[in-house]
Parts: sequence; C-alpha cells; structure tokens
Amino acid sequence: MQYSLFVLTIIVLFGCTNETGIKIDSQIPKVQKLNIATDTLSYDEIRASIETARLTYRKKYPTSLALETDAAMIEISRFWVSKVSDDLFQHWKGTPWDYNGTTTIPKQGNIACGYFVTTLLSHMGVQLNRRQLSTCASSEMMRKLVPGRPLINLSGLSYSGFCDSLKKYDAGVFIIGLDYHTGIIVVDSTNAWFIHSYFAQNVGVIKEVIELSPALQSSKTKWLMPLTADKGFIQRWIDN
Repeated sequence: MQYSLFVLTIIVLFGCTNETGIKIDSQIPKVQKLNIATDTLSYDEIRASIETARLTYRKKYPTSLALETDAAMIEISRFWVSKVSDDLFQHWKGTPWDYNGTTTIPKQGNIACGYFVTTLLSHMGVQLNRRQLSTCASSEMMRKLVPGRPLINLSGLSYSGFCDSLKKYDAGVFIIGLDYHTGIIVVDSTNAWFIHSYFAQNVGVIKEVIELSPALQSSKTKWLMPLTADKGFIQRWIDN
C-alpha cells in the first residue's frame, strides 16, 4: 500500500513541469475522448506539405512589413490551426504518455507533455532546442519561443470566465502552462480546444473542448502565450 501511494505521488508531482507547487486535484473526472476521422495522408506527407507551404509563405511574405496586414496573419494562423489541430493531431492521438517519453514518431513509444508541445512545433518547421525547451518550466519555454512578449495570466478567472476569455481570441495556436502540465490551445471557427499528452488515467495524446478538460479545470495556474498572433514568431518560422 505504501509503495503504491509513493508511485502515485511521484506521477502526480512530477508528471509534467511544476510551475507553482500547487497540488493537482486528486478527484479528476473521466476524460471525454473525441471521435475524429483519421487523416488519409501519411505523417511524412503531412510534414512535407507543411514545409512546402512554409517556403511558399517565405516567397509571398518576404519581409516583416508584408506581415503587417491582417489578411497575412489570418491566412497563416488558419494554416497553423488546420495543421496542428487536424493533420498532425490525427496521427498523434492516443500516443501514450510517459514522464520520460521523448518519441518523435506518432504512436511509437511514449511522449511527455513538454516533449509533445515541442515535437509538434518542430514538425511545423519551428527551429528550436527540443530537449532544452521540453524539460524547462512551461513559462520559460514560452518566453524562449516568443521573446519579449509577456505571458497572459488567466489564473485569476473563474473557469467559465477562462473559457469565455479563450473564445474571444481570433483563430490561432497558443501554448498554455498549468500547475504541473503544458499543452496547446487551438481556437478555430467553432470552439477552443486543448491538445496535450495527458498523464491521468493513461490517456496520452488527446484533444478536448476546453469546457470538458479535467487538466484545465484542476489547475489553478493558467499562463497563455500566443504563437500565431505574434508577427516575430511567424517571421522567424517563415525565415528559418
């Protein structure tokens, strides 16, 4: 009994990055899984299509001035939403979580929450130090990815207020840091979604509407960093 309790404590406390020292609520409700049609493209084909699009954007928007128009940022944000929330996720969904998981191949091996975030960004074509960013605090990860932009603190809101706040953003991709966890928020034309590698109940990679996410609901800390709304981040992605 003591050994089982010790193992459970280790999983809860060190499953993902600790931001505040606040314990996760042990009464985690069951996770609602979404049934989404499987993409017919192979993962390599999806990655190739992303790289082709990135090079096309480099020609279409050759300077930072070209990204100053709302139309340019909307176009690229919608592209990111489609690739992260649909194409890449379809292959990763169900990939098991593990604290030491570092796989780069969907459904082969295991993936920790921080490594899942950096792997998706890397497969979107973002140049980054995957190991360094995956093992640091999520707040540090976000600051290194989008230097100079302050984190958005949504921790003080009620949960309904938090959900309403996310839905007010334009379509885009964000990173969110929680008490002991991190993942990706995607806002599209229908809803806001949480995509992450979830340690509880051995769920692994999952996509949830934000209102039904136990991980979001149980966390007192909620730090948000916009990715696709930041022109500097998009410019670096295009130019890498």
